[in-house]
Amino acid sequence: MKTYTNTMRVAFILIGLLTGQLVLAQNVNIREAGSLRHQLAKTTQDSSRAVILADLAEAYRSEKPDSTLYFADQALQLSRRINFPFGEMRAYLVLCFHFHMAVTDLPQALETGLKALEITQKYHFTDYEGACLIRLGQINLALGNE
Repeated sequence: MKTYTNTMRVAFILIGLLTGQLVLAQNVNIREAGSLRHQLAKTTQDSSRAVILADLAEAYRSEKPDSTLYFADQALQLSRRINFPFGEMRAYLVLCFHFHMAVTDLPQALETGLKALEITQKYHFTDYEGACLIRLGQINLALGNE
């Protein structure tokens, strides 16, 4: 696993903050899960379904980690199947948060966060790049990477 210098960790956090991306959690919460499930049942377009699945994963992240894993995996698999990088990135970002906070699997959090960042940079999803950088900076701080 690649380690980062203190400067790189600080740069991750500062770049994220400077880009104004406190989107880390997309602000979806468990109160919205019912509405999201209703949308999912009605939506037939696969790309929309992938985004809703990622939103459901996000909604459950604090209170139902098993549901987070289930819906993020569903979003990831669907996004890969239909070649939908945005959905894949969203799923990885939720998984990054989950592994960092819910089960404290920091190496897995770092891996999924780096995958999310790679996709944001490759496809220019600049609205999410800062969120990835902030999360990666937090994970590196937790890992104590020097």
